[in-house]
Amino acid sequence: MPWLIILWIHLLAAVIWIGGMAMVALVIAPVLAPRDPASRHTELLRAIGERFSQVGWVCIVILLMTGILNLMHLAIPLDVLFTTRLGKLLIVKWSLIAMMIGLSIYHDFIAGPRLRFRSPEDPVTLRLAARMRWSGRINLILGLAVLFFALGLRRL
Repeated sequence: MPWLIILWIHLLAAVIWIGGMAMVALVIAPVLAPRDPASRHTELLRAIGERFSQVGWVCIVILLMTGILNLMHLAIPLDVLFTTRLGKLLIVKWSLIAMMIGLSIYHDFIAGPRLRFRSPEDPVTLRLAARMRWSGRINLILGLAVLFFALGLRRL
């Protein structure tokens, strides 16, 4: 029974993180897309992004912790990682997750802070904002791929 609760928490954190990215990328950002870089929409989108970043990082920590607990529960030997379909799917899933975390670090701790202190009309600001939009979209696609491979793990 405790393993089922850990799995539920893991799935809940994944739904909140990936579902939140989908909500921001597909609903909120298009509605608040700035027509004018100095508009109120830009500030609102920034505030939503900063709040979701906090939620996202809590989800990442929960996912890492519950993922490790799930692995311990399954007791998968190391040699399985390189010789079986299960192991190969795990390696692909972990690689995608590592890319997601790397993009999240770039988005939240590198590009985001740089963008906050720049003039809205500065060409560098426009490039950074475009990179942030694309990194968010790519992260969503990677998250959907992680879900696909996680489904493959459950089907074994």
